[in-house]
Amino acid sequence: MKWDDEAQVHELIGRFCVCFEQACRSMEVCIRTILDNQGLTNERVHEILLADFTAEPLRRLLQNLVGEVLVKNSQDAKLCSKVFNKVQELISERNDIVHSKWFTFGIKSDVGAKEVITFGEKLHANMKGAATKKLKLDRTTLEKDIAKCKEVSTLLALLMRCLLGLRRLDECFQLDKGLLTWKKDALKPVKLNV
Repeated sequence: MKWDDEAQVHELIGRFCVCFEQACRSMEVCIRTILDNQGLTNERVHEILLADFTAEPLRRLLQNLVGEVLVKNSQDAKLCSKVFNKVQELISERNDIVHSKWFTFGIKSDVGAKEVITFGEKLHANMKGAATKKLKLDRTTLEKDIAKCKEVSTLLALLMRCLLGLRRLDECFQLDKGLLTWKKDALKPVKLNV
């Protein structure tokens, strides 16, 4: 898919970043819920503990806490592992987008229409030396990444239902040929016994 102008590139990158931060907020809320359920109810202490956590440390902390308080058997462990793999993949994609240097070029096509192409470069080194990543950004990829952010937020919302004791992991998630899906019924409202 072609860009119409450079502003569309920036707008979609911005939309992706906002959706990504919403997913990070969901991780924070899950962590706060676990801390609260474990007796640490002071919200200001929660804020202090989470103040400098970025996406990957949030993921690691949440995954470890979930393993401690929610995982009861090997099936639960597999489901949670798949949830956190999705989170980790999203973080990796976000890092490529946010930490790359993007170059946008406008090109006139044969028919006189303007096409905007965006290339990126992310400097990287490994044990063999320079290993710079070359990236090309297009609307379709960014729209898919925005959808991935929304999917991760949904997975975390379902995980929250489990943390609140409203659902079990196997009531929310399932593996279909090794791929994680969520059960549509898990998204329905839950009756509370008050």
